[in-house]
Amino acid sequence: MKLAPIAAALGLVLAAATAQATVFRCIEPDGGITYQDHACRDGPANGATGIPTQFPPPNEAERARLLEREALLEQRLEQRRERESREASLRSVAAPAPAPAPDAYAEGYPLYFPLALQRPLPRPHAPRPRAHASGGINAARP
Repeated sequence: MKLAPIAAALGLVLAAATAQATVFRCIEPDGGITYQDHACRDGPANGATGIPTQFPPPNEAERARLLEREALLEQRLEQRRERESREASLRSVAAPAPAPAPDAYAEGYPLYFPLALQRPLPRPHAPRPRAHASGGINAARP
């Protein structure tokens, strides 16, 4: 009983999806161009266009070929990752262990004395006035 409304709704959806729609190009009086799915008002350049409204069927053979190539590529990459992982583990086993760094503070902390006391930096002076192109600092302007 509950399947009947679902089947009817599914049938309506499928019927609407397979309906062929036409695209109309309409030129408005103000010069604007619109594309719509219903016929336009009469006009000299208004009418149906050749724009397709459905996609062509997919090429299943090409799709299968691309998926197969992708699977082979993924397999080669996985083999490469495994090989590099094995080589890295063999290198780490074959490599000698690094020698421990010498302890710089084994004998005690080194003592450093400043050779001279730091002096404070001099204060910046006020900028000097620049001479004008007319003659001097206080020269009268014309």
